[in-house]
Amino acid sequence: MPDRFLIAGDFHVGRTSSNVRAGLDGSARGAWNRVVEQAIELRPDALLVTGDLVDVEDRFIQVLQWIPPGLEKLDEAGIP
Repeated sequence: MPDRFLIAGDFHVGRTSSNVRAGLDGSARGAWNRVVEQAIELRPDALLVTGDLVDVEDRFIQVLQWIPPGLEKLDEAGIP
């Protein structure tokens, strides 16, 4: 069976979009969390994150606290 990859990128965690449908969390943090949950549901062989994970414009270190919980969930699910 061929390898299956889930590819997502340019999250820019720390930034909020103003162009989001009603009812959705328009933050990059929300997008990161949705991709993690989608990966756990789809069970790919790997999640490939391309582009900027953290927004370079956001110099506040607290945005970095939002990444590890998702990585831990992926690790627990056996998704590199």
